[in-house]
Amino acid sequence: MTELTSAVREAQADADRRFGDGPVQPWEPPPVLSEATRRRLAVVAVASVLATALLVAIAVAKATPAAEPMPRDPLPPLADAPADDDAGPAPPSPVPSMPAAAPSLALERQGADWQLSARGVARDEVVQRLAEASGATLHGWPDAAAGARPVQLHWQGRSLAQLWPIVLGPELNFALQCRRERCDVWILGAVRPAPAAIAPSPPSASFEPPALPLPMPGADEDNTPIRD
Repeated sequence: MTELTSAVREAQADADRRFGDGPVQPWEPPPVLSEATRRRLAVVAVASVLATALLVAIAVAKATPAAEPMPRDPLPPLADAPADDDAGPAPPSPVPSMPAAAPSLALERQGADWQLSARGVARDEVVQRLAEASGATLHGWPDAAAGARPVQLHWQGRSLAQLWPIVLGPELNFALQCRRERCDVWILGAVRPAPAAIAPSPPSASFEPPALPLPMPGADEDNTPIRD
């Protein structure tokens, strides 16, 4: 230590001689810090580092855009609670009624061929139309065909003698006479339904046949008393 101090003094004296005339100051070693001072400095350094890291994290969070929330799937609708069995079956839903088809009638002749198509047409109208188109003569009571069922028919052929019975149907009494392409039609009226047969009623369970009178004892067949 003494040698170091002397060397420092000699270097200081040499520097003064060369660069200045100031007094020579002896070299002193740096002061030694106590244990408590070193601990306080360490705590201050650690707090400074943490504060710097916190400021950097806040700055980064502000610069980063906020993430959009993920869309959530909608919840499925809740199923209806089962109906009580005591309530009975649910009434059937009403079925929309279809509009009825409009009546249609078509009668055509191509050479010797006839074609008749009728759908829901009154029978008397079909009879009149066929008579006018074929030149047939109606006799009797043609109005009787008005009470028969509508015609549902699609026919094609050459023989009017076959077409007329189909058009008149089983509900009319008629007579027919055809010569070549002309026919005479007699409509005699509607067919009357046959009366229903009346079945004999079975005998009642409580029915008893009447009792026949028994012959008197001691009498013969001619009711003459027998004498001894």
